[in-house]
Amino acid sequence: MTDQNKVAQMLEVLADNGFGMYDLAMLFRSLDSNATEKGNEQLLSDEQLELRIKKVLDNIPIIHNKGYELLVTAIRLAYKCKLETGQNICYLEKKVASMYNVEPKAVERTIRNTLETSWRYVDEEVAKKYGIYRTHKIKQCDTGEMCNPSNGMFAIAIANYLLKEDRIEAE
Repeated sequence: MTDQNKVAQMLEVLADNGFGMYDLAMLFRSLDSNATEKGNEQLLSDEQLELRIKKVLDNIPIIHNKGYELLVTAIRLAYKCKLETGQNICYLEKKVASMYNVEPKAVERTIRNTLETSWRYVDEEVAKKYGIYRTHKIKQCDTGEMCNPSNGMFAIAIANYLLKEDRIEAE
């Protein structure tokens, strides 16, 4: 099987499991950005990073509740993992759950509830500035139904925005 066939097969499996075009685009963007050099990038202190994350979330806007707190933690982990290992975030909710001593499903549900509730108030143009897009569900394109990005993709989009901003400042 050629590499191209393997990629096509993998994309088909992802689409069959509910991954939308947004999720796939974010994955490829993340993999592409891993090729950048680490040279000028520096880690921010947790306090500085948390302030920047909260500023972005307040601009979108995201409501303040327990899910907001968990989301800030998830974005902080995504940002730091990206800088330290250059790898895509795979188990973000498990990491956050272990930090708060709760089940990963509780983290996922709490963040999802916060994002779903907040999406009614989100300025989509502002969200797009941060790389957050609503897309048509692959299996439901004919109905015109829109879906929001997954929790992980939302966190990765914000982390990637902050990383990009850091690279621009470093130049």
